[in-house]
Amino acid sequence: MKRRTLLGAAVATLAACATPAPEPSRIARLLAALSLDQRAGQTMAIGVDENQAVGTFSVAGSHPLTKGVVARATAGQIGALVEAQDPTGNSLSRFDANGYLVTAKTTPPNPATLANGELALYLDPTVGATRLVLVARDAVGILRTGAIALT
Repeated sequence: MKRRTLLGAAVATLAACATPAPEPSRIARLLAALSLDQRAGQTMAIGVDENQAVGTFSVAGSHPLTKGVVARATAGQIGALVEAQDPTGNSLSRFDANGYLVTAKTTPPNPATLANGELALYLDPTVGATRLVLVARDAVGILRTGAIALT
């Protein structure tokens, strides 16, 4: 019940700040779309009841073509659409305003952080031998690496 109350308050606050104010039927549709029905397996938690993440958004029970999260640029956007930062606020990786993946990683990942079937990439910026390096674990856990020379 606490989540429903928080969600209702958030929607009410957004509606109060909207210009022009949305008609009541739009608010009702938004509330219905965001309603939480745990019996149906749908959840939406931002920083509560989740010990693996600060925020979780689940589209369980939605239509298979429903997008989970959308970051939509505005006209003239120059800032990143999505960015991962370290604790001090430095950018680690991002999707820029044009959708390109940009990473600041220049060292290999710790192999222990890669699960089977996962891939990491980084840039080896060695002058005269700059290359894109891929590090992955195959399906049975063998560490694989490959590099693409950049000229």
